[in-house]
Amino acid sequence: MSCGQSHSQARELVAHGKEATLVIDTLSISRSNLYYRKRAYASHADRSQDERIVAACGEKPAYSYRRVAWWL
Repeated sequence: MSCGQSHSQARELVAHGKEATLVIDTLSISRSNLYYRKRAYASHADRSQDERIVAACGEKPAYSYRRVAWWL
């Protein structure tokens, strides 16, 4: 059984009323993994300058990201 399968099985067992301590001991997983929920994060990056950045990197391939930022 893979890690993901055992964690999802553990969540199902706890949701059906089984004791969390018994479930995590039986499946040998940590309590934090039992309650962990992955959250989606929105990107806060400003994408308005992407074309200029790509063009600048094409013109000056030896420039680092700091130098490209200064140049723009």
